[in-house]
Amino acid sequence: MGLLDFYKPQEVNVSFYLDVVRYHCKLDYVLIGSENATCSANGTWSHVPQCRDVKCQRPTEITNGYMSFAPYRKYNYKEVVTYGCNPPYALVGSRTSYCDKDGEWTQKPLCQAPCHVPTPKANVLHNGRKTRVDEISRQEIQHGDIITYYCKNKDENCAYTIQSQCDNGNFTVPACYKKPGLFSVFSSDPSKMTPCPEEQQRSV
Repeated sequence: MGLLDFYKPQEVNVSFYLDVVRYHCKLDYVLIGSENATCSANGTWSHVPQCRDVKCQRPTEITNGYMSFAPYRKYNYKEVVTYGCNPPYALVGSRTSYCDKDGEWTQKPLCQAPCHVPTPKANVLHNGRKTRVDEISRQEIQHGDIITYYCKNKDENCAYTIQSQCDNGNFTVPACYKKPGLFSVFSSDPSKMTPCPEEQQRSV
């Protein structure tokens, strides 16, 4: 299972201090440890690696997602499976997982839930453009997406922005956001007001 890849002794079949041997493994076997061994001062080799026949059990599914074609069998070292998420869930992490040398699969991705944004009349920034929340499809944003709200500094009669991010189905509306009143006039909409200077970026 293990083969010498390189060995050049100074004399036939005799190794001396700091001579190096390099190993490799036969196909489908995994080299555990350093591929190089060095002759040490006490006449022994510093390290001799092992060649292991590594197998992984069939990988498990992920919640709210799916796995590429993966028959029920044992998998060889470095074999790969691919994951995806069911709509409207968002994939976080690597799309692929492979059979590692410890016989376990590398970390699988997660499928994170979208968020409902409960402020339909709010004028916000989303994906780089100004929009009203009820113009966003189903008032729903993906995990990791950010909504930027406009808030009013009443004393200075100016507006500032606060961001809120979707975190696996959890979304918090900033406390400074005020739902528009029934008789609110156009000019009172914070998204239409003059931006506050940096030192006034807070509600009073």
